[in-house]
Amino acid sequence: MPNVTLYVLNGPYDNEWANTCLTHSLTPVLNTYESIVTWHEFAKSRGTPLKTALHINTGMHRLGLSSAYLKRLLETDLPYISWSLIISNLTCSDDPSSAMNEKQSLFFNTLRHYFSGAKFSLANSNGIFLGKDYHYDVVRPGRALYGPLVGNSENSLAPCITIKAKILQIQEIDSGDSVGYNCTFTADKPMRIATLALGYADGLSRKLSGTDAYAIINDQKAPFIGRVSMDLTTVDVTDIANINVGDHATLLGGCNNAMTLEDIAEKIQTDSRDVLVTLGDRFNKVYTI
Repeated sequence: MPNVTLYVLNGPYDNEWANTCLTHSLTPVLNTYESIVTWHEFAKSRGTPLKTALHINTGMHRLGLSSAYLKRLLETDLPYISWSLIISNLTCSDDPSSAMNEKQSLFFNTLRHYFSGAKFSLANSNGIFLGKDYHYDVVRPGRALYGPLVGNSENSLAPCITIKAKILQIQEIDSGDSVGYNCTFTADKPMRIATLALGYADGLSRKLSGTDAYAIINDQKAPFIGRVSMDLTTVDVTDIANINVGDHATLLGGCNNAMTLEDIAEKIQTDSRDVLVTLGDRFNKVYTI
């Protein structure tokens, strides 16, 4: 695509990787002194400075050039590297009151003097909402692309993912009948249940079994009953009228009272990003604007 720069994180570490970047017009993001030297020598062998990005550790200690190696870098002549972007990552951006945010920003600001020709990027999704002081030249929305952020109740982001599952079967059960593996649910009254074509193989966590998780059918809650199976989930539709096999239930949506990513994350004691990335590839995806 024209006018688009594609950055490749964490590399390159050898000439083969470097050559792949050059061949496909990819810009590497370097985070170690060794990778910087490798890229510089590769560019030197081509006889021309090559554009690159630098990832600096400002406090997360996950990826990024350390302070000691940053000092070494600033003392080294590297004429065949053209720094186009300097990045780091906020550690506590989901907590606006954390002193770590300002500490990292102040450190990041000192780098402007040494990389005056490069653009700077510090803010991840939550960092965007810390204010303009954290925006620099480029922001990096990730989780924010998929909906509201916990801890940022004032933002106007709307949910944009809906997951629906087809009703495969509707049946009547009697008091004393059990549902699902290991009889973890036993009806204490006559009930009507629906089996949905969605399970943990699709990313609907098995840990939702036995919680107050639910689907939405005809704008009404249909509580999960029994265990979430690999491909199937059963719900209580006793009090929901006018449903038929082939109808769809909404498992995730954020509208019409459907569960949100945050709801699911809370029920299984994890993070909404964890829920998002575990969604499987078996869905029939429909993109709308």
